[in-house]
Amino acid sequence: METIVSPAFRNEKSLHSALKSWYAEPGDRLEAKVDGYYIDIVRDNLLIEVQTRSFSKIKTKISCLLPRYALRLVYPVVFNKWIRHIDPDGNQVRGPRLSPKHQKMESLFHEFVHLASLAVHDNFSLQLIGVEEEEIQVLDGKGSWRRKGRSIQDHRLLRVMDTLLLESVGDYLSFLPSELPDQFSSRSLAKFLKITPDLSRRMLYSFRQMGIIQLNGKSGRQYIYSRCPLIESSK
Repeated sequence: METIVSPAFRNEKSLHSALKSWYAEPGDRLEAKVDGYYIDIVRDNLLIEVQTRSFSKIKTKISCLLPRYALRLVYPVVFNKWIRHIDPDGNQVRGPRLSPKHQKMESLFHEFVHLASLAVHDNFSLQLIGVEEEEIQVLDGKGSWRRKGRSIQDHRLLRVMDTLLLESVGDYLSFLPSELPDQFSSRSLAKFLKITPDLSRRMLYSFRQMGIIQLNGKSGRQYIYSRCPLIESSK
């Protein structure tokens, strides 16, 4: 594996940098180039990529590397978010205040739909990190109307609250409650997990791509699913 240290001037947001530093171990190589791609952490024969944005942006990279290397994707799930408002000069205007929106590990599936077909590969593993973060918003009038024009300047890691390592297809079975009936719909899954219908549909789409569940038909307007035969939880 040929590696070349990447230029020091590479742009990197605070949350991504903090997670990379938190996850790195002595002896790791940081920002190394492998087969034409910069890799956040190279640990012996394991490539580790920290992704804080959409999984769609890294799908091509993972697709190219998986056939030749063991690859672990590290992804933060924001359990708690504090929001701080600053003016364009960097002066604090308001905050920090705790956002009423809280994610849980299942929130992964908002993005996981982009990679579900790749997650079945023996070389793929996923490390979820439940975090508390601070979001810095600038009152500059250039941001989304949903934030009343405030732009997001940065995300900062405050603390790591939990971790979950998914190394095999079978490990994803932990997201299906044991109390869930043998036959279930996206609506019943949403009710059991207390998640939105959209997130429930994304979970079930991902599970079908991975061969964890199968479609058994319809009941009214609801598709009915069941678990596939037992999948071993170790590779």
